[in-house]
Amino acid sequence: MIDSLAKELASPAQIERYAKAYITARIDGRAHENRRRTEIEARIAAIAKDNERLVDLLLKEVGDEAAISVKMKAQGRERDDLKLELARLPVGNSVILHPTAIKHLAAKLKCPGKDWLHTSPARSSRPRWTYFTTWGS
Repeated sequence: MIDSLAKELASPAQIERYAKAYITARIDGRAHENRRRTEIEARIAAIAKDNERLVDLLLKEVGDEAAISVKMKAQGRERDDLKLELARLPVGNSVILHPTAIKHLAAKLKCPGKDWLHTSPARSSRPRWTYFTTWGS
């Protein structure tokens, strides 16, 4: 799989096109999710407002109790379904790759004489972990 991806992204221009298409798809997907989240929240608010109105009708003894009860139960089921759908929607992620970072990555991947897929990263002189102790505080 990595070899086929490396062949497909053989030039920096192809890597840049791929990254831009990926970013565009992520932005479009996020816009759809945000739009759906807004629709669900608006509908839940409308159901709550309508249920308050129906309760007022019941308290004033106006209207058919059975019909009002059926409507309130149906709206309660719809509200519960919408809340489940809202909980299933992924949380937005605002991380987007900057075009300059994409160009830099493409240039690094095409560095002649360097096999980025099969070499280990250079070791840093810094320690990987830093431990802090707080004695007497």
